[in-house]
Amino acid sequence: MHLMRKILLSLFFVFAALIATQAQNLPVDQKTGKITYIEVVDATGMSAKDLYKTAKDWGTSKGYKIKKEDEATGEIVFEGSLPVEYTGVKGKPETGNVNFTFSVFIKEGKYRYIVTDFIHAGATPAVSGGKLESATPSCGAAGMTSATWLLIKKKTQVGMEASVADLKRVVKEVQNDPAKKSDW
Repeated sequence: MHLMRKILLSLFFVFAALIATQAQNLPVDQKTGKITYIEVVDATGMSAKDLYKTAKDWGTSKGYKIKKEDEATGEIVFEGSLPVEYTGVKGKPETGNVNFTFSVFIKEGKYRYIVTDFIHAGATPAVSGGKLESATPSCGAAGMTSATWLLIKKKTQVGMEASVADLKRVVKEVQNDPAKKSDW
């Protein structure tokens, strides 16, 4: 029995370490210290007007709220939210959201996205982790275990990578739409 407990404890620490190393893949901007997804994406052949409409339609279809928009400068700023589910400290299922800012800046034939300001908000302040850049959740160990905090970060990473890939896919579909080609 004592040996079994040691083995289980060892496995737990290995699993926690594995989660920790995977959660560290969130991109942190060296200047701001914030988790930041940023990229300039080529959209050759698309007008700024078409890119603006495509990005705006994409964001609103994702349920993101428009915080700021300016078609003249090619800027759209969305407030986004990623739902996360996890096990609470008492073993009960918990839900929350990771809120973020998703900005898209558009020029003729290209666009840049910047996603930042990631904050975990639990169902109550007692289980809200706060800024994802923090090594430990702001609610403390009584509100969330460190393994859960790392799991939320990992789910955020997966969600953001999927969201960014989806934006690129949608723009690429519009960019390659044969009905919009004029060089036939």
